Amino acid sequence: RSRLIAHARMEQQLESAQEAESSSEDQHCGDIGNGGAGGESACERSVLLAAIDTAIVKAMVLMPDTGALLRFVQSPNHIILDEAVEVLTAHGMYAELAATYKAAGRHADGLELLRRVSQEPEAMDIKPRG
Repeated sequence: RSRLIAHARMEQQLESAQEAESSSEDQHCGDIGNGGAGGESACERSVLLAAIDTAIVKAMVLMPDTGALLRFVQSPNHIILDEAVEVLTAHGMYAELAATYKAAGRHADGLELLRRVSQEPEAMDIKPRG
């Protein structure tokens, strides 16, 4: 839990720095390395946050299920969706996957997944965990 809190604080600090650093939206990924004298560009921070959040998901699926992963994917995050879908499906963590879809704005995918898990569990390649 303390790691999640620390991560959330770091994320908030990075986002605050990003807002203060670039009041205009003319920074693009093609400008990586041109983030100014102070350090990283907004794109570099976004890539870093995505890598960190996705790594957290990949690590947490290997740990005993305490509900922390579900809470993590339900909170604001930068998870790389395709990678999360792959790892969560491979571990049968369908509730977490549905929440990840919802957080990414892919409600229809999440609802379809929940329908299949509840109405056609035998059709799932990997049995639901938990």
